[in-house]
Amino acid sequence: MIKKIFFVVIIFTLLYSCKTISVSEYNAKEQETGNVDYYLPKTAVAIKIKVERTRFYKGPFSDYSETYLGISDNIIEKNSTKYKIVQSEIKPYFVNDDSAHFTVNKGNISFLTFLNNTKIIEGVNTNESLFENNVYTPQVAGFEDDNFIPFKDRTVKPLVVEKSDTTWKTVLIDSIFKRVPKINKAIAPRTTKEQAYLASRFILKMRKRRLRVLTGMDDIYPDGKAMAIIMKKLDEMENRYLSLFTGLVKKDTVEYIFTFIPDKNNWTKQLCFFDKKKGINNNSGNEITISVNSNTSECNKITKAKAIVYKIPDISEVTLKNNNNVLLTKYIPLYQAGCYSTFKPGKNTKAVFDITKGNFIVK
Repeated sequence: MIKKIFFVVIIFTLLYSCKTISVSEYNAKEQETGNVDYYLPKTAVAIKIKVERTRFYKGPFSDYSETYLGISDNIIEKNSTKYKIVQSEIKPYFVNDDSAHFTVNKGNISFLTFLNNTKIIEGVNTNESLFENNVYTPQVAGFEDDNFIPFKDRTVKPLVVEKSDTTWKTVLIDSIFKRVPKINKAIAPRTTKEQAYLASRFILKMRKRRLRVLTGMDDIYPDGKAMAIIMKKLDEMENRYLSLFTGLVKKDTVEYIFTFIPDKNNWTKQLCFFDKKKGINNNSGNEITISVNSNTSECNKITKAKAIVYKIPDISEVTLKNNNNVLLTKYIPLYQAGCYSTFKPGKNTKAVFDITKGNFIVK
């Protein structure tokens, strides 16, 4: 069943007129004072593709995870990034069709009102979000480099330590040469292995602390809310230090917006490329395409009529693909593939155009 958002309803509130309505193709040179021109709508499509980026960071102490913590599985071994399409949307909207421009002549035309920023006839319950002024804004900017630093906190101990070594020198004491030790002290950075050892000891210490709180070994029994806060903070701290060994995974998403106006000479458009290692780009990976499967039967165009000229849209299938894999299929009213028709208003009547059935319902 076609979703309500894809219904375009055109309502004519007709006032009594003793004059005959005459409609013809718009001609700027033949316009007369009091005439009103209008367009039939053209269907456009906005495509939103949401991409998730997952970045994997190798922990600085990963080489010591098994030695100090006994962890050998699920260790990130190298930095990498992968991309995945997690959501896609197809949204039809409508713009003026320059090839379907008409003038209403010599009639009572006070019932013609238009949608904002268009000359498409307005109707009650017409969804403004389906029209050009409210459509998605195209964007292909992609992910921003946020200069993320994955491992800021590596230890609770100083990164440098005072180290000493002993050297010997020979001195003359009471006519005898003796070897005398000399202690040399210096400040030196801790090695990666030393930092890893200290981090592992801190993790084990936090686990012990958590056990003591949970079992009341220190005769301290926090209330329910305090207990929950303490456990949460200890878990967060342990996970942060544990990631120094196992690695860190960071995810974020971005939405790409594309637009497409199909016509009988162009039912398919290549939007971009998608690569699992590069994401959305312009030259490598799988093709992302949008295509329309529509009725292409020819319809005679109406250039003059004694009634309102309108168009019955074809309900067309629109498919978004990642190479041969279908991401999404929607059915939308496609005016470009529709046929012309007319409706002659009567006295003091209200007529609603039903886009899903392609006819007027007189009320």
